[in-house]
Amino acid sequence: MGRYAGPLPMNRHADVRFAPGARLGSYEVVGPLGAGGMGEVYLGRDTRLDRDVALKVLPSRLSHDAESIARFRREALALASLNHPNLATVHGFEESLDGSLVLVLERIEGVTLAERLSGSPLPLEDALQICAQVAQALEVAHEHGIVHRDIKPGNVMIGPRGLVKVLDFGLARRAGAGPDPAAWPGGPATEDGDTLAAGSFDGAESTSGSTVGTPGYMSPEQILAGEVDGRTDEFSLGCVLYECLTGRRAFGGTTAEQAMRATLEAEPDLSALPARLPERVRTLLAQCLAKSPAGRPESMRTIRLEIEHALGIRRASALRETGAAFVAHNLPAPTTSFIGREGTLSACGAALGHTRLLTLLGLGGSGKTRLALRLAETRLDAFPEGVWFVDVAPLADAARLDEALAEALEVPDEPGRTLLEGIARALAGRRALVILDNAETHLAACAALAGRLLGACPELKLLVTSREPMGLEAETTFAVPSLAVPAPGRLTAADVGATESALLFAERARAVLPGFTIDDGNAGAVAEICRRLDGIPLALELAAARVRLLGVEQIRSRLDDRFRLLQRGAGAGTDSGRQRTVRAVIQWSWDQLLPPEQALMRRLAVFSGGWTLERATGVIAEHADEFDVLDLLTRLVERSLVVVERDAHGDARYRFLESVWRFAQEMLAADPERDAVRERHLACYLALAKRMQADLSNEKLLAAIAELAQEEENVLAALAWCDHAPDGARRALQLLVAIHRYWSIRGRLVLGRRLLEQALARDAGREPSQERGWALVRLSGFMTTMGDFPAAGRALEESLRVFRAMGETRGMPAVLAGLGVVAMAEGRYEDALKLNEECRAAYEHNGQPRGVGMTVHNIGTIECLLGRNDYGRPRFEAALALLRQVGDAVTEALCLGALAQSLIRLGQLDAATGRLRECLRLLESLEAPRESAYALDAAAELMVARGQMAEAARMLGVVSAARLAIGLPYMPHERDDADAMARRIAEALGPAAAGQATADGRSLTLDQGLAQAARFLGVSGKE
Repeated sequence: MGRYAGPLPMNRHADVRFAPGARLGSYEVVGPLGAGGMGEVYLGRDTRLDRDVALKVLPSRLSHDAESIARFRREALALASLNHPNLATVHGFEESLDGSLVLVLERIEGVTLAERLSGSPLPLEDALQICAQVAQALEVAHEHGIVHRDIKPGNVMIGPRGLVKVLDFGLARRAGAGPDPAAWPGGPATEDGDTLAAGSFDGAESTSGSTVGTPGYMSPEQILAGEVDGRTDEFSLGCVLYECLTGRRAFGGTTAEQAMRATLEAEPDLSALPARLPERVRTLLAQCLAKSPAGRPESMRTIRLEIEHALGIRRASALRETGAAFVAHNLPAPTTSFIGREGTLSACGAALGHTRLLTLLGLGGSGKTRLALRLAETRLDAFPEGVWFVDVAPLADAARLDEALAEALEVPDEPGRTLLEGIARALAGRRALVILDNAETHLAACAALAGRLLGACPELKLLVTSREPMGLEAETTFAVPSLAVPAPGRLTAADVGATESALLFAERARAVLPGFTIDDGNAGAVAEICRRLDGIPLALELAAARVRLLGVEQIRSRLDDRFRLLQRGAGAGTDSGRQRTVRAVIQWSWDQLLPPEQALMRRLAVFSGGWTLERATGVIAEHADEFDVLDLLTRLVERSLVVVERDAHGDARYRFLESVWRFAQEMLAADPERDAVRERHLACYLALAKRMQADLSNEKLLAAIAELAQEEENVLAALAWCDHAPDGARRALQLLVAIHRYWSIRGRLVLGRRLLEQALARDAGREPSQERGWALVRLSGFMTTMGDFPAAGRALEESLRVFRAMGETRGMPAVLAGLGVVAMAEGRYEDALKLNEECRAAYEHNGQPRGVGMTVHNIGTIECLLGRNDYGRPRFEAALALLRQVGDAVTEALCLGALAQSLIRLGQLDAATGRLRECLRLLESLEAPRESAYALDAAAELMVARGQMAEAARMLGVVSAARLAIGLPYMPHERDDADAMARRIAEALGPAAAGQATADGRSLTLDQGLAQAARFLGVSGKE
């Protein structure tokens, strides 16, 4: 149905003054479109520009009324001052021969929102799209100081392509204006323009006295004839949005009076809103419908941006308006610029907007990861509750997929639930994006994870890169195309240089040969290189790297023999064809290598997550020379087959690009030395782990943690090879026993426990061994920390039997220490004391000062619980001296916190403060979440003792959140202490204030909590 940009949907049966063919100024009347109480609208013809227009004329009864004429002119001026796609365009303002004023408007095709609604709600996306456009139009009007004052479904036109136009500025006024000095003459008019009949109401416009607007949509301040500003339109838009979402009016009634009374006194039924409506929009709607303007949103722009957030188009708005919004994410920083692919990026964005699972398909080197990252970077604001990236390729074990995502999301390992359940709970209801990169490496695990998350998290979207689809019903696949290549034939340098593939080639060439350009002399060769390499980013980058040593023509000439397979595969147009294409790119680089370089490249594939020169030398051959390896490795780096990275100290570390690594792994699989290489890799990392075992407990601890953080994936890869290696079960236990403390210090409790349990299960049935006994002791440590005391006790009892069967004495103190901790946790304090005294004597007999120090610390803890021996203070001081002697900074920090608690209970608050300062200074250099949580517990106790209850409550909140994050429950006596502090805080502050302060603390990270504690304690140098 054709419509017009007039004031109201008009009654087509009303009498009209002008017949077809009549002239209104310089316009010819074609026929009536409608007439109503405040205007007659005709379809007109602009004979000069040969176009249809809408002609709005004042009714004859108003044509000589000064106020009506003034209003008519104000509408013309208001519309003329605005220029926006969501507002009707004013073509002119005329006066006909009979003196009639004519407003010439753009003719608009479509239906009104009132007609579209017809008493039924709109689909959620449609409702938000329409109201976002209405908000956009009103935002522009408000920027010009104009308040519409009559927003309602009848004044919103929807075009055939969904473009919304806001109509009828007849009641518009300047913002801040007081009550209308004069109301429109005549009675109120219905939405069809008829005079309101007594006792009936159909959403009429009220112009009684100084009240101007449409009952049911007009704001309370309009009804009360108060001052109006942009917030007046916010209320009306809220009414329209509510009606779009529910199909009924926010403030109904059978008469205008009832509708206005409901507006002033009643609240809309928000329970009628659709369940899928995002919570932020639900909150926004409630704010729009606030009775007081002060309770409504800050501006129409705020409303528009919130609706766009819900639609997933906020990012475009932010870029267009230089707006900024912080979105939490862990996207890796790009190391190179993103070249071309704007069309591909747009297509992927559109696909992501219409699906919850988008998989970018292509093989290694096709640019899937970079495209996915760019897509996420440009659409961060569409996912206001987080964008989380997980690279699946480096994960040696599919079971680590859940752990990797949980780590990115900071989801805690909690006893009694799986990590996947925790992830689903964390993402439920969040409008977030999860990116799974290189999913083909563990396709089944990725598919299972995606299926579970899509079912449990209705607002979540997933972006996946993979070499093959996951096969899920909800999956939308997008084949990542190659970069555009130059067309065949003679081309100028400008023609070639403008294509995506040539742009990438030139930029990467400049990275190795500054000043490189595409000119008329090399344009033809560059064009052929781009075409012959099929525009594949990895292939182009490898070729461009040769510019350092070869001319472009030399590179082109070497493609003739080496890429016959590439030519045949490129035309296949299938996945297998693309596989041959990518393989040919890497095969070409492989073919350029000398045999020693090839041997190095395939054997380096044993590494996962990178390597150092020292370790490469020890793994690739039995008696390799480091300088020979360095020379060969340099050649691989120069050919872009290996990436070199430097740490903070400038030391080099190397890695493969992912596609090259996959190719090299295939070459390794065919190498007769394969098993020997893997054996040397296992031996290398078993030796590293054994060296780390000592370093993790002495003055080299910090360096050991940093080194293991880089090598963790290699350690796990070595552990995986134990399943195939000779005597693998025993060696797996050796590796895990050696490295367990790294995972304990880093708070990776669930991972450490799982790996030990799996290794012990593989070892079951073998003869008792020292490795098994120690593995059981280390497993019990994880179990105890996680609060699983019965399981810890069983593991310790079994280890005791193993050690006794073997006559092993050095392991006995560790078993006794573990049993003592379990007894203490279970409240058997006298048993615990006895076990620890035996343990101390055994450590002393064996000459193990660190063991003695830890045991004395445990005795002090029990004495503190029992209130004996100055709450264990002498024990903690003795333990501290021993731990400092051996250089175990982590246990030293633990002991300092415990000593501070003893001093607090002795009333020596200044001394306690000093010890806590020492503790926090140590923790500054450690990433030790468990010890940090214990230190903050002590800080909270000190704050309570000093009467600073609000600070103490926040600190308890930090500790609670930190413990939850790493799966560290309170032991029973710790829970009692925390509850006692909480009661004292509540008594001092009141339950509400105490609860709020604790909640504030839970919102802080562990690092933020440590920083607050440091400020409280006056620790210098702390942020």
